[in-house]
Amino acid sequence: MDYFIIFRTVDGLNFNEMQKAIVHRATVEVAEHWNYEVHAIEVLANGVHLLMSGGEREPRFIMTGMKAWSTKHLRENRTMGAKQPVWIKGGDVVPVEEAAEFERIRLMIESGDSLEN
Repeated sequence: MDYFIIFRTVDGLNFNEMQKAIVHRATVEVAEHWNYEVHAIEVLANGVHLLMSGGEREPRFIMTGMKAWSTKHLRENRTMGAKQPVWIKGGDVVPVEEAAEFERIRLMIESGDSLEN
């Protein structure tokens, strides 16, 4: 099954380029650990858009792990305070069942046309 996943930072938090790179790496590591294939990922200043498929665990569990692992690495790299909140609770996990929809989402993410709110 394919999934479009979106999760956002807390209000007022915008990642710089170094933080985006840390979040990107940590997000992909979690996906790969649970045998998900990442087809497209965009780390925005205020969140993540991800298209992935497969996997061993429920995608909402994976999203929670991505947020936790990213936060851990942001703090280890001293780019985020030890108590500073990073992510809003929850996020969106949207099953993608149609090939045309999968391709539209993949192209949107890869082209950078995802909207930052």
